[in-house]
Amino acid sequence: MTTLDPQQQAAVESTANKTMVIAGAGSGKTRVLIARIEHLLSQGASPFEIVALTFTRKAAGEMKTRLEAAIGRKARHITMGTSHSIAAEMIRRYDPDRAGNTIYGPIETDLVLKDVAMETGVYKKAWKPARGVIDKAFLDYATTTARPKEGDPALDIFNAFQFRCRQNRALTYDDLLVEFHQLIPTLAKYLNWKHILVDECQDLTPLQWNIINDISMFFDASIFAVGDLDQCQPAGTKVLLADDTEINIEELDPSVHELRVYDKHDALICGGHNKGFHFSINSRKYSGAICDISAGGKQTACTGNHKWWVKWSHRSLNKNVVYLMKQGDRFRVGWCQLFSKKGNSHLSVRCRLENADAAWILGVFDTKKDASVYEQIISVRFGIPTIMFRPNDGCGYYDKEAIDYIFSEVGPLSYAALKCLSEHGKDISNPFWIKNLKTHRGAETVFGVTADNFEPDLFKVPVREGRRNIRWEDASISKRIVIDIVVYSLDVEKHHTYIADGICTRNSIYSFRGAVPDYMLTHCDDFIRYLLETNYRSLPGIVAAGNNVIRHNRIRVDKTSVAFRENVFPNLPSFRVLKDVDSAAIVDMIGADLEITGEITAEHEVAVLARNHYLLKKVSTLLTDAQIDHTYAGAKNDMLRELPAVTLHSFLRLCVNPNDNFSFMVIRKLLGVSDQQYAEIRLDATRRRVGHLVAWMIQCPLGTGSGFFFTSNSGKEAMLPEAMSGLIDLFQEISSGLDITPVVKFADAWIDSNEYEGLTIKNYLDYLALFDVQDELTSDEDAPKVTLSTIHAAKGLEFKTVIVAGLNEGIFPGRRAVDDDIELEAERNLAYVAFTRAEDRLFLTVRPERTVDAKGIEHVNQVSRFVGEAMNG
Repeated sequence: MTTLDPQQQAAVESTANKTMVIAGAGSGKTRVLIARIEHLLSQGASPFEIVALTFTRKAAGEMKTRLEAAIGRKARHITMGTSHSIAAEMIRRYDPDRAGNTIYGPIETDLVLKDVAMETGVYKKAWKPARGVIDKAFLDYATTTARPKEGDPALDIFNAFQFRCRQNRALTYDDLLVEFHQLIPTLAKYLNWKHILVDECQDLTPLQWNIINDISMFFDASIFAVGDLDQCQPAGTKVLLADDTEINIEELDPSVHELRVYDKHDALICGGHNKGFHFSINSRKYSGAICDISAGGKQTACTGNHKWWVKWSHRSLNKNVVYLMKQGDRFRVGWCQLFSKKGNSHLSVRCRLENADAAWILGVFDTKKDASVYEQIISVRFGIPTIMFRPNDGCGYYDKEAIDYIFSEVGPLSYAALKCLSEHGKDISNPFWIKNLKTHRGAETVFGVTADNFEPDLFKVPVREGRRNIRWEDASISKRIVIDIVVYSLDVEKHHTYIADGICTRNSIYSFRGAVPDYMLTHCDDFIRYLLETNYRSLPGIVAAGNNVIRHNRIRVDKTSVAFRENVFPNLPSFRVLKDVDSAAIVDMIGADLEITGEITAEHEVAVLARNHYLLKKVSTLLTDAQIDHTYAGAKNDMLRELPAVTLHSFLRLCVNPNDNFSFMVIRKLLGVSDQQYAEIRLDATRRRVGHLVAWMIQCPLGTGSGFFFTSNSGKEAMLPEAMSGLIDLFQEISSGLDITPVVKFADAWIDSNEYEGLTIKNYLDYLALFDVQDELTSDEDAPKVTLSTIHAAKGLEFKTVIVAGLNEGIFPGRRAVDDDIELEAERNLAYVAFTRAEDRLFLTVRPERTVDAKGIEHVNQVSRFVGEAMNG
């Protein structure tokens, strides 16, 4: 059995029907998933009853390997893979109408879309409507199954593209999940899935969540989701529209209504905007505590993690608070006056002095005596010490060694802290104070808190007065328990605030760039939640850098990682910032063994991670010039987009699916079909209701060698590698000298790496359609130890040394994110992912801040804010 720490063990043994594990970087998510499968099998579950959804095929492969080592060959009976790969397999096995369809990957989909656009006049010299409008329509379909409505400028091109795919007997990558979702009731007749495990659930789309929930419903299956929460309001909440009318939140229609919002800046909540703003809305079932917030004669309700803009109430100035404070894996209780004589938040000052990570208010008291007594009661009841995290200058007894000794004797306090918070109606995910939060200082400062942290007589909230004014009113809170009510979440564009029952509230959905609102956030309260905070991957300096940068995101689960490993190189910092480092300097760093690898990382494993490919391509070229062997995650994907690969794969797809008109179009000139003849073939095909290939063979019955193959073989069932070799020879006879050597090597490598027998050409083409950049990375001992990858592609991976390239404003974060709070938080999440890929060494490199291009134009890209955040918290 897999060895686990107490937090991991508690999650693995959860008996809840829905379990969510909120896991920090390097906290052993894969270990927990594997242990969960082992636990299910030990409790009598069959491997055939388990479905495990991973974020990438590489992750699925690694899990299968580790499971086989742990439980043997029965691991092969577990349904495991990405949602798309499992969808493709289920469609092949249980949907005869779709089983023979070609699957178009992103390359083919883009080419078919452009061909359809040219035919319909949508694309001439430019796209009309704009390509961004079209892409959004297809993204909405892929993530929610929503098709363009009447009046949508993308409706005609969407319908024409769908019709073309049906003609070609083809499914796109996005169609797989749509078809899979519709197939679930049929699957329930033949399969007996009882346990669904989901990795990286924070990245699931609404459609993927719907698939998981429908599997759970139709199969009566449990859900065990691992990922990295949202705020919601119940039905009946009155939301202010742009025209000054109010409407129940459940009646909002994003296609009809626009919201009135207030300024996005924390300190400037004043004056309404007459312009209406668009929004997204989601709903879910909720059972648990609902907070009723009252202020200025108005009242609204929300879940405990809903965020509000607040100021300190004047009644708070003489209050005392008892608090729970966290530093790393240590917890302590204490009390203090809420404000110092200078008017600063005393609790915030104390947290900063002790270098705390987070703090929660447990109680508010009028006198110092009452607060002091309650501090001792809490300490005795839960076994949590009151000693400070750092030596107190006023008391010489407790130096650092004594404090370390006390906490080592007390032992782990996570469970005690969780129990303490639970009994006080608090959630560890919603601290009142987090490190580097500066907005708690002054009595008039505006800052955000969750409803869980509302306390009597502490806060004022902004209440709408008239059309454009705001007044600040003292707020009170009461809580009640609800069962299975529907709650709603809004994602308001640009300013991310709205008016709920007359009170100004924070935006309630956090969303990633180019994605729909994050469904993990809007479903989390349906789950029993567990927190994993121990980082087993990275050295302390790297963990601290990741913690420091992610704390600046306001809308997040509080999840401070604690390093398990000790610094193996005490004289060398595990985290460094290097300025004036361009692509050539990065190559010099990699080549300098003593600087990076050598004694520091004996395994010579280095990854260069960047926000975009253009930096990586330059580094790759320079590494090649320097004769440094490396893997560039993206190079094979680029090769697959080039003419030789597209042409060969179209040839193979025709062997599998003679109705694929797109593939015929790609290779028709190799078959000697002129433009005029092609037009005649298409007309004849329409008249006969057959594919273009069949129409061509009717016109040219003798055809060519390839034509003979199409009519005399079932390419779909042709076995590899023998059939592949024959087809490649045939293709080269008609290909006019196209160099397909890289494509052949790519196909051969896949055949060699697949140990199962019975592979067909269709298996290879399906793999190709689902090809992911991470598929280019290998853990083979003979593989190059230098890897170049975008940060997106590196998700879930780890490397001894990581060099993050291009940490400049306008590069990372990108220009669009600099002025957009939501996009900036998405970029910061990406920075956190990059930093936490490193095990032993993390280098943040900054390109020269001033550069001059070939035209003599000077460009200024200042040091990325993420660098300062990582260094200073």
